[in-house]
Amino acid sequence: MQLLNLVELCLANVRLHGSIASAATVVLSYLKYINLSNNQLQGTLDWQWGNLPALKRFEAAHNAFSGSVPASLNSATKLEVLDLAFNSITGSFPVLSALQSIKYIDVRENLLTGTFPVDYFAATGFSDLQYVALVNNTKLTIPTVCVRIPFCYKRI
Repeated sequence: MQLLNLVELCLANVRLHGSIASAATVVLSYLKYINLSNNQLQGTLDWQWGNLPALKRFEAAHNAFSGSVPASLNSATKLEVLDLAFNSITGSFPVLSALQSIKYIDVRENLLTGTFPVDYFAATGFSDLQYVALVNNTKLTIPTVCVRIPFCYKRI
């Protein structure tokens, strides 16, 4: 079955389990919304993000995804919402310089390390960025410039 004209894929709360290997191996030119939240999915997010040119929302909270947030997310240039909260994401959060429309980033309750690149978002004038949730990433350093971004939540 080919779903080349698919616009929305909502598989939240359907008890999916296992891994998703190299998703988006075909170009899905119209896919704007993916919601995989509240399942038992695992594996990494090293997908071919460039094959999702219209993607605006990627929600995958409350799963068991691991590995790092891939820098290849920069290929999803229209991305506005990135929700990876409550997973097992590790490593440093990459600078996502191509995501000029990003409005919402939620990566709380993961295992992120290093320094979150809030300085980059503030310095480049990402005026659309409205919400950043970083709570309970115990080894993640959050620059003080985070206070310039409305709703930037860091460790309590």
